[in-house]
Amino acid sequence: MGSIRVPPPGLIELGLVYLAFCGLLVLRQRRQLYLLLTCVLTAVVLDGAYWWRERWSRQDLRITYLSVGQGGAAVVEFPGSKVLLIDSGGSGFGRFDPGRSIIAPFLRSRRIANLDYVLVSHPRVDHYGGMQSVLKEFSPGSFWPSYFRANSLRYDELERTISDLNIKRVILGREKRCRAIGYARLCILYPPTEEERETSVILRLSMGGFHFLFPGDIQKRGERRLVDLERDLSSQVLKVPRHGSKSSSSDAFVAAVQPKLAIFSVAGRSRFGLPNSSVVARYEKGGVKTLRTDRDGAITVEADGKRLAYWTHLSGIMGELNHVARVQ
Repeated sequence: MGSIRVPPPGLIELGLVYLAFCGLLVLRQRRQLYLLLTCVLTAVVLDGAYWWRERWSRQDLRITYLSVGQGGAAVVEFPGSKVLLIDSGGSGFGRFDPGRSIIAPFLRSRRIANLDYVLVSHPRVDHYGGMQSVLKEFSPGSFWPSYFRANSLRYDELERTISDLNIKRVILGREKRCRAIGYARLCILYPPTEEERETSVILRLSMGGFHFLFPGDIQKRGERRLVDLERDLSSQVLKVPRHGSKSSSSDAFVAAVQPKLAIFSVAGRSRFGLPNSSVVARYEKGGVKTLRTDRDGAITVEADGKRLAYWTHLSGIMGELNHVARVQ
């Protein structure tokens, strides 16, 4: 038999249900019951208006860096209603599926029933391991693969799922480098040609005066090439490349990006020793605020073009950044 997954009710919605039941059991006067019904219906309308705004008429850019253990995953909610999933975590060991257990519940909690775009920035299992279950439930409009294709049975299964669901494949950067989505702008910085297949797809999202850089698994060689190619890499928010490995985050790269907030997507007790302590120190020495998904949980950043706010879902850390024009 088939099944239908629905978003879980929030605390307010649960409270309204309990309030209505308690009122029906306790209240006896018709006037009191009418008053209760009016209050509940008003609250339902306000709750619906809130989620309508969140899903269909957003004015800001919201990015949530999910805590998926090994690997990384980020949900981008663009101004308007479009949603992009960047990577999906995953591991070649064990049966844990971050797509089913972490990404899907988060999307439901945000009342997201369908994805518009899905990106695999690099064909390693920690980038696509949880993607198959997400594709099956959230029916994305298009799939954005990296240039390089993995030679593995698991990636073959992902490719078959894409074909079976008739999901459109779009090679980013082939036709145009940048595109506007709502009031935000998405640009493909790297690789510059399809011949350079072995590296990650690198995204830079912009919203007004704020920029967010997703460098994937780029290493120092790729960082040098990127710095040489791009006149402006400055980004207030950086998803730290290669999960904080010492093979990335060179001094030249960090100086070019000038981040104010660096996000490490890592697993607790990583068997790879990530993030590398010297890399973390390199960012902190430059006055960069660092957050980690293993300690801080999911990390959400919202920007409206003039103001940027961030908060963590586990450690409770909160902060803001104001736009300041940078001197190049």
